[in-house]
Amino acid sequence: MHGTMFGFTGGLIGFSSFFNPAHPTELNSFYAFLLASLVSIVVSFLVTWFWGYNDQMVMGKKVAKKQRPGSK
Repeated sequence: MHGTMFGFTGGLIGFSSFFNPAHPTELNSFYAFLLASLVSIVVSFLVTWFWGYNDQMVMGKKVAKKQRPGSK
């Protein structure tokens, strides 16, 4: 999609990094960011909905904490 990031931030709050400071009216990178974010949110929601957590799942047993050598 030829999106370019002009700064470095993460997550959805990093949307401003996709605006081209030299050409503010070029929104190709911003649209690529919006599309990629939307697709990732929808896909992760659907995967969790179909194969993820449900109420019948049982929590695993706790793993005993390892003792440090020389301590009791």
